[in-house]
Amino acid sequence: KEAVYTFKGMDADNDDFITPTEYFGILKLGHFFQTPQALKRAESQVFPNEPEPEPTTTHPPAAASTPVPVEAATTAATTAAPTATSTWTAWHAPITLEEFIEHMRSSHASPHGAFAALDLDVTSRVSFHDFAVGVKDFKKPLTDAQAMYAFKGFDSNEDHIVSENEFLAVLSLGHFFQTPQAVEAATKLRQNEHKYDCDSGESDWEFGWSDEKKAWCCKHDKHFKENCDEEGPKEQATTITLETFVKRMGKSMQDSVDMFNLLDVNKDGLVTTSELQGQKDSFKPSLTEDEVETVFSGLDGNLDGRASLAEFSSALQAGKFYGSPSGQDGKKSGPQLTVWHETQKQMTL
Repeated sequence: KEAVYTFKGMDADNDDFITPTEYFGILKLGHFFQTPQALKRAESQVFPNEPEPEPTTTHPPAAASTPVPVEAATTAATTAAPTATSTWTAWHAPITLEEFIEHMRSSHASPHGAFAALDLDVTSRVSFHDFAVGVKDFKKPLTDAQAMYAFKGFDSNEDHIVSENEFLAVLSLGHFFQTPQAVEAATKLRQNEHKYDCDSGESDWEFGWSDEKKAWCCKHDKHFKENCDEEGPKEQATTITLETFVKRMGKSMQDSVDMFNLLDVNKDGLVTTSELQGQKDSFKPSLTEDEVETVFSGLDGNLDGRASLAEFSSALQAGKFYGSPSGQDGKKSGPQLTVWHETQKQMTL
């Protein structure tokens, strides 16, 4: 009965959990059955100026007692209230966030690495059990009281789970017990500061990156200054190769018939500039106007303004655009018609 009464007396918000704020707040105020508002006020005080009144309507008394007149109760409470000259010592949290970081760094080089070690189920959500086990594995382990206090300090929405966003946001804000709104704001700021991974897919800078990613990396990462000027990304010259053309279409060199059929919209056995122009957005990324012109020029082997399946297949077999011996781009570098005839002769042989 005493255990049940004690638990209920400390569970201020009646959620069947006792938080560090409730536990230490009740001890500080000196009475069971405090309101959540009273605990919040007590949290910012080293010594309470007066004890909070005990509710008498929602909880049963611990034991029957003789009623005390209001005047006498008030006098007794005022007399018992601690003052600044009291011999009581100030209450201290079991651990501060700064101290937690020191313990964390004894085993992990980064917050992300620490959270990954705590996240045993790899769900980006850590239960109290996993948290307590993980922080005791630090080279500088936490005590049980420190583990509980730290867990509640990270659990901003009090759902008894610490998410990765809560963990990282609280660390960035510098104090335990942040509000959900503060965590959300810190998360948005962190995500905006690291919006793009500029080291990922660096080789695809010209064709694989969106204009937004190019502009962001130009602004935030000095590593890419050679690709940028004062206004942002430099204009890139059109140097599309046949290999790049095929790759951006999501195909391989062996898919010549399939690719041709996709481009031959009216199914007349020929691909025109307008048909290629109409399909430019199906490429990843989309073809530019200059690239459409370059590609079509490189596929029109006999210069008749139309690309047949034979021309298309011959170019893919040769691995380069017509008129481009080096295979670097689709710009004519020699007699186009001669290249077409030579390719046809090789296919016949």
